[in-house]
Order: sequence, then C-alpha cells, then structure tokens
Amino acid sequence: MELCFYLPESKKDEKMEADSSATIKNNFRMKLFFINQDLKQNNKKIMTYILMGITFLITAYLIPESEDLSLLISLLMEGLFVGGWVFLWEAFSIFFFGSRELKDKKKRYFRYLESDILFKYRE
Repeated sequence: MELCFYLPESKKDEKMEADSSATIKNNFRMKLFFINQDLKQNNKKIMTYILMGITFLITAYLIPESEDLSLLISLLMEGLFVGGWVFLWEAFSIFFFGSRELKDKKKRYFRYLESDILFKYRE
C-alpha cells in the first residue's frame, strides 16, 4: 500500500517531505499505542467481570436452599445469580464485539505504518 500526496511543482521541498513522512508515521504509531492501551483496558475489564461473575454465582450457589428462607435472602440469592450471569455476559460481549473492532483498527493502522509515503508533483 502507498500513501500518495499530489502537490503543485512549486511546493516541492525535500525537507518538508521528510518531515511530513516522519510526522505521518509518528501519528500512526500514536494511534497504535492508544489502540493497544484500549485493548489492555478491555482485557482488564474482561478479567474483572469474569471474576465478579464467578464470585456472584458461587456465592449464590453456596447460600443454602430452604423453604424457610426469608424473602430477603431469597431475593439476594436470585440477585446474585442474575448479577453473576450479567457480569459473564458483559465479559463475553467485550471480548467478542468490543475488542474485534479495535483489533481491526490495529491491523489497518499497522498497514498504514508499513506503507510507503510518496509525494508527486504536477504543474
């Protein structure tokens, strides 16, 4: 892939070309850096949500089932089950949907970073 800029012949300046190329490449590096930061943040969220979900489900499972349970304990147990599944769903949602878009952007910016930058001049 090539990034090609068409400029008038009167604007030809090799120092400007070198500076512009370096600036463009630096911009793509910064974009990749921020995408990597977002991916790391997503991974932290995924791990947190999985741990919270498993903790909620185990806690709800360990509450003894009895017909003598008060309404409050029963509501707490159901809330823990629902909360646990919601946390797990959110972790899977981020993994399959949120991170995919970032990974696609990362590939695209990496291709831009590896591409040649050309300056062509016309009258």
